[in-house]
Amino acid sequence: MTDEGIKVTLKEIFKSTVPFKDSHEADSLFFNCCDFRFRKQSQEFLGDRLMDPFVFPGGIMLFVGGKHGHADLKDGTLYWTKAMVKLHHVKEIKLVIHKDCGAYKAAPALAGKSPEEMYNIQMRDIKEVKEMLSKEIPEVTVTAYYMDLARETGEVTYNEISFE
Repeated sequence: MTDEGIKVTLKEIFKSTVPFKDSHEADSLFFNCCDFRFRKQSQEFLGDRLMDPFVFPGGIMLFVGGKHGHADLKDGTLYWTKAMVKLHHVKEIKLVIHKDCGAYKAAPALAGKSPEEMYNIQMRDIKEVKEMLSKEIPEVTVTAYYMDLARETGEVTYNEISFE
């Protein structure tokens, strides 16, 4: 019984073989798109780093969705980003955008944009988010990546983005 009189039954259905480590330290926060097609490649890219994932349509759309006609989640996302940096002693934030992102294609304000226009919008957005996070949380390193998806070969390539 819970303290509110609700009867609860727990039935174990899975037990992990990976040991639990009771630590509140993370190497990085990882903002990535929820697109399942490249989940395994993203995990490969991260390796064994201890990271807190923010997996959401468009990844950085959490910060910029409002200006493109999606829900405006910027304030809440910034709040939780700062909280995770503090609580888990995060030293790095990784931001990822990718080619042919459905969250960008579905944004009402971006309807009808060409692939080249969409690429340019994504680059402006990730630059904006990187600069905002660097200003708001100066104690962390913020890195930006563009993930290229080659349908013909199945290759996924992460490219670090530099801005001049």
